Amino acid sequence: AVVYIGDGLATSGERAGDALAERLRRSMTGSRARLFTVGVGSEVDSAMLGRLARVGGGESLRVDAPEQAVVRALELSGALKTPTITDLEVEVGEGLDDVFISSGGKLSRGQEMVLLARTHHDLPTTIKVRGRLGGETFEREHKLVREGGVLDRVVPRLWAGAFVERLLGDTRGVEAVRGKILSLGLEYGMMTPFTSFLSLDSESAFAQQGIIRRHRNFGGIKLTADSQWTRGAVSKPTGFIAMLGAAASAPLGCGRSSSSDEPMRSEEGRMGSSPSPAPASQSAPTSATTPEAKPVEPELAAAAPSAAPVAPPMDEDAKAEPAPGILPMQAAEEAAPSGDRRDDPAPPPSRSAAGGATKVSKKLGGSDKLADDLSAGRGGRPDATKPSPRPAMRPPAPVVDSGVSRGLRLPCSDAAARSLAHRRLLWQKRLADANSIYAALNTYEAAAGSCEITGWKDQRVFLQLLHERVQSEAEIAVLLGHFNGENDARGYLARGLLRRLVEPSLVAAVETAMFGGGVDWNSVDRMMLLVVEPDADAQKLAIVQQALLRSPGDPQGERRMIRLLTEQGKLEEALARGRRLREQGLMTPVLAQQIGEVFVVHGQEEQAQRVFSEIVEFDPRSPGSRRLLGDIFFRYHWYERAYRQYQDLVEMTPDDALAVIRLARAAAGTGRVDEALRILRKVAAGEGRPGADDPRRFARLHAAAYLAQLLADPKAETPAASVARELGRLQLFDAPAVWTLLVWDDLGARLTLSSDPPAPIAGDAIDAGATGLYGLQATGAGLDGLSVRHQGLVLDREVHFMRLTITWDGKEFKVERAHGSIAAGESAETA
Repeated sequence: AVVYIGDGLATSGERAGDALAERLRRSMTGSRARLFTVGVGSEVDSAMLGRLARVGGGESLRVDAPEQAVVRALELSGALKTPTITDLEVEVGEGLDDVFISSGGKLSRGQEMVLLARTHHDLPTTIKVRGRLGGETFEREHKLVREGGVLDRVVPRLWAGAFVERLLGDTRGVEAVRGKILSLGLEYGMMTPFTSFLSLDSESAFAQQGIIRRHRNFGGIKLTADSQWTRGAVSKPTGFIAMLGAAASAPLGCGRSSSSDEPMRSEEGRMGSSPSPAPASQSAPTSATTPEAKPVEPELAAAAPSAAPVAPPMDEDAKAEPAPGILPMQAAEEAAPSGDRRDDPAPPPSRSAAGGATKVSKKLGGSDKLADDLSAGRGGRPDATKPSPRPAMRPPAPVVDSGVSRGLRLPCSDAAARSLAHRRLLWQKRLADANSIYAALNTYEAAAGSCEITGWKDQRVFLQLLHERVQSEAEIAVLLGHFNGENDARGYLARGLLRRLVEPSLVAAVETAMFGGGVDWNSVDRMMLLVVEPDADAQKLAIVQQALLRSPGDPQGERRMIRLLTEQGKLEEALARGRRLREQGLMTPVLAQQIGEVFVVHGQEEQAQRVFSEIVEFDPRSPGSRRLLGDIFFRYHWYERAYRQYQDLVEMTPDDALAVIRLARAAAGTGRVDEALRILRKVAAGEGRPGADDPRRFARLHAAAYLAQLLADPKAETPAASVARELGRLQLFDAPAVWTLLVWDDLGARLTLSSDPPAPIAGDAIDAGATGLYGLQATGAGLDGLSVRHQGLVLDREVHFMRLTITWDGKEFKVERAHGSIAAGESAETA
């Protein structure tokens, strides 16, 4: 069995429910394993988890509160031990069209299997069932019993509903099968994404509206006791359910049969649990119409009883002592009791350079000479042959005073007696009305002073809402400064911010506020540069380790440690450290990117993709996170994954033309060049801002690059004349000229063309570096002798590029293509 424990909210990769279910069905076909899902968290996609469990032949469980964990674990254990038929096959003869089976080849005791099909031939007299039970194969034959009456009218709609569900999961997209879905909805009177129900008072009302009623041979049956539609208690089956029965040329439904050879007539009440919509009563005539008609709820539509609202589960933090090296804010969260920490704040530790150094020295068993070592490391000149292993400490960062009063004592509000789930919704509404970080902090203090925050569990929920609304460096400083002295709350806020922020400036603001008085990492870098001994690698590791002991969990130190281990070839140690940080909850987008790159170097691409995906795990609605993850996937040529991320990015920011260009590039990477050109033409013809950064020009240049590659490829199937015409329509060549296009996939790099020695270049340059392109236009013989170099920061990874030279002599195009790269740490390409 495979057991999934989580919230069921997909943030990366395939996220569509129908596509996920179809992929699961394909991957588990032929496997005897079953999939069980356990929903845990404040927000759970129960419908998705239930559907996946049904497809996987297992069950779906839900943990609403911590005290339910043991009960659900016992239920899961019992479900795993329940006798189950695997490799289940049902043979119902030939001539069945569009067969739908609810079971994926597995059936546990107490479950039922529904088979729906349509046939234009006579029904078979027997059915055969094969499978494995208890490790042994079996085969049984059962007589088929036809059930007439109301089932003849219900089964067609059940079959059509299953057909529509399959079409909605079509990999070509919903629009590709829109006509078939619409036809089934109208023919069988079902609600689909393209149809709706219209209910009027009488037949004359339909006539007055000019609506032509559809009369169906199988519709309009009352599902009541008068029609022998029973909903009484029925005995649970001990084997499987095989319901079959329908007239010729009518859809075929499934009836129940026991494990013995004696046939059993199906009980119609069992059809009431079908997920397909029930037909409406004759007392409220309905007609399936197109979406233009105003949808009205049918009078007798079946509705499942709604469950009572349940507070979202908030797991209690572990009370164990933190392990050495854990970030202080994590240790504070794990050790936080249920009481309110605001009443007894702990004084902040001293961060003075001399005094703090002396205290740490005595704690670590050192001497008073540590202060002198720190002074030498900060302002003096350390010994070049033996650098001090004790780095300098930075002065504490100034604390920003929010000016918001703390510790208010107000009368308890009415909301204080409500559940945490209701209070969370109320806090969300209040924060939505707050127009600044100061108003948000006032909202927090008002809630805390009016008895709405009674413990760490409540406070943690409100703190999460607070850090999710922070958008700038100033707001980060005010938020963390407001909770100065309250280490638990401050640490929780910093962890939440570091987990979701990807902009370097915002990450630096958090690190400065939390570790401003910690180790001076610039001093650490200088100390490592001065190491010249034979065992330099060990010395550098010792320096960083010593610094991390003085500033545990500092992200800058962790990044340096992983980089050192990677450079020294200790990939296993780097991966182990990354896993440990992940298990301790210290993973940030920056660390996830660095650790994922280590996995790539180690050849573990699937693991790298999982680690990279954590960039969007804690803030899936952030365009910056989606853009960064898509750029990483694109850099490593995982084009299909990048395409999905850019799709989400375009949905979040539909007006961002650069995001659309990224989507086009990912589509071309997957081989869909026609789709890429279509997207780029749409951008080029859209609205823009004239100037050097006009995205319309960027789109035309990217389109020119793809067309030029087609001209340069002798194996291209597209005729060269057609490609040349498309290239001419881009309006990049008003006269004979030469375009030099530089294209690269590492969108974190900014490349340019320059001469050596530097000299002015006579040409029209277009810098589209944000989309991985640099263009240079010149007349005459073009531009010779130009080299490729970094325009921005020099990266510590190799950057590959492609150089295209497109020459138009007034009659035809000529294309030259060359590939190159800039080595890691180098500023320009090597000859």
